[in-house]
Amino acid sequence: MYHLTLCYPRRLLMPKVVTLAISTRNDAKGLWFTINSALMNIYKTDMENQVEIAVVDNSDDPAQSEEILAHCLRHGLNPPTVLSDKLSNHAARNTAIGLSKTPYTIIADSHILFMPRFFETFVEKLS
Repeated sequence: MYHLTLCYPRRLLMPKVVTLAISTRNDAKGLWFTINSALMNIYKTDMENQVEIAVVDNSDDPAQSEEILAHCLRHGLNPPTVLSDKLSNHAARNTAIGLSKTPYTIIADSHILFMPRFFETFVEKLS
């Protein structure tokens, strides 16, 4: 008889702690920079299993919406939540907060760059 023991790195077992909620309106280029900045920060500090990203598309330009969808899919994110009724920026942010499944939510617009080790420091300060 064989006995198989599976060992997983601790970070794979950790639940996600924080959601980065990004609200965007006709700013696909700004969203590209924000997503790349966040993912570079997350992957370089091994935080990919603790941080999730949710995008809300409040664009009224179909071309912008297509580009936003392409950015999200290219980076392995869930497709953005597209608002059929174009809302104010505040209402779009509230929608983004509602998508969060984690105890903490960081709200960002689609033109934000993150400092190195931002997410790692954020999670460390929580504990």
